[in-house]
Amino acid sequence: MSRLITLTNGKVAIVDDKDYIYLSRFNWVDNNGHPSRNVNKRSLLMADFIMQRTRGRFRYYFKNGNTYDLRKKNIELLTFSQVGILLPKCSKICSSVYKGVFWDKRRKKWVAYIYSPSETVNNKRIRKHYYLGTFENEWLAAVAYNKKVVELYGNKAYQNKKETND
Repeated sequence: MSRLITLTNGKVAIVDDKDYIYLSRFNWVDNNGHPSRNVNKRSLLMADFIMQRTRGRFRYYFKNGNTYDLRKKNIELLTFSQVGILLPKCSKICSSVYKGVFWDKRRKKWVAYIYSPSETVNNKRIRKHYYLGTFENEWLAAVAYNKKVVELYGNKAYQNKKETND
């Protein structure tokens, strides 16, 4: 079962019954799409209370995309690089609209690439760079990226979708 907690701006957060008993004692606010409360001039996320997280270089991933759905089955704790694999390409100006694809001016072809999940060996972080080839067509390079990202990270990884103007 799940329960609702009303935030100060009228929005609601969905939480598990077990968490509701503790969380309902506090006033919660909407902090840029994330329920939180202020403690000693610091903003603490409701997700931190639920996941019993105090510190670390991790981010929350909400499986259904709703940051107000704070049931444990919807929250996953991921590293920054893991979150990056789940998200679409950033919106900054690039040569390609697809993630993992860029235009090689020298070869005059599209190139597909991806990094492997990071591993720690002898206290050093290691990531392997996969060169997936050059392509005449931007979409074919994106398809090569899609195949490799599923192989490395599984089906929940972000996959490029065909652009309509391509």
